[in-house]
Amino acid sequence: MESTVYYLGISQSLFSAIFILFRKRLKLADIMLASWFFYLTALFVFNIVKLKAGYHEDLWPISLILYIGFPISLFMYSKYITKDYEHFQRKDYLFHLPQIVVFLAILLAYDFGIDSIGSFGDYFNSLRGLKYSTGIFFHICLVFYSIGAYYKIHKYKKQIGNAYSFESQSINLSWLRFVVISFFVVFNFIIVVSAFKTIDSAFRNVEMFRSGALLVFVYILSFFGLKQQQLITGEDSISLNENLEHTESSSDRYKKSGLKDQKAEEYLNLLIEYMNQHKAWKDHELTVAKLSDATGIPKYYISQVLNENLQKNFYTFVNEYRVECAKNMIVSPKYKDWSIVAISFECGFNSKAAFNNFFKKYTEMTPSEYKKSVIGS
Repeated sequence: MESTVYYLGISQSLFSAIFILFRKRLKLADIMLASWFFYLTALFVFNIVKLKAGYHEDLWPISLILYIGFPISLFMYSKYITKDYEHFQRKDYLFHLPQIVVFLAILLAYDFGIDSIGSFGDYFNSLRGLKYSTGIFFHICLVFYSIGAYYKIHKYKKQIGNAYSFESQSINLSWLRFVVISFFVVFNFIIVVSAFKTIDSAFRNVEMFRSGALLVFVYILSFFGLKQQQLITGEDSISLNENLEHTESSSDRYKKSGLKDQKAEEYLNLLIEYMNQHKAWKDHELTVAKLSDATGIPKYYISQVLNENLQKNFYTFVNEYRVECAKNMIVSPKYKDWSIVAISFECGFNSKAAFNNFFKKYTEMTPSEYKKSVIGS
């Protein structure tokens, strides 16, 4: 049973990593996710090697170096999936320092007289001080990188209205937030189980518990991660607020953008002209990147112009066009046989719930109430 869990973990992790790396448009976030799966593959392979050698105690120096790579990979993936970087940021190599620190600590304590897996494990298990201190260090890294990943997701969700005109599970990253929380819980479970083994050496099934938890984690990460598309933001290095109520003035938020008032007005006119002529809002998955490609306006300037000149984010700007389209169709005799849902999709909304919510927010009436109020009058 134990070996079955290991082989399942190896096959699933390796398949996911290779599948990701063979994508046609490989992104940096894909590489981060693939590296995470390779870490998992290495850990399951390590457990197989240990099992074949007949050693049932912890070989913690090796497993710990691999385990520390997991929260680092989680943070790096969260960073690169929420913003489409063109190149890897060199400063991000520094996030791997904890692995290097643990490796050097283990190397300095290494006894070159060790001649087998058993003697390696027995020797390092006797170094209680080093084992406990590096374990505490791992837990600190786990907390630090998990909080960092959660912050990246939270920051992205605040900016999402400046990049997308629709709502979808593929862009809201609720699954990744769930993964961060479950990741933190699972690895704390692993730490507790490992501590239990240290206290009670008779508890021989500890590795089964740890590997079982990791296998569940692999399947969760595979299910959601393989479907996740690269996300974008409507800004470059400027932090934008999704809400219409701003806590800081527009001039403070965009003071480094370099966009002049006259140019901003030109951009705004161009945006409005393009929306009216091409009915871009009918695209159910219209994004600020698509509108940027169509108009030639940099996407961060689109966000700035809308927020500063109209006090709206991209989501509100596009969906107001959609609601106006729906209002006209609802009361038009030409579409009297159309259902409200059909009209909503025709006008660019991708779900009934999104249409009803925004329509009521915009008009203070439901679509049915609006229809009755106009036709009845």
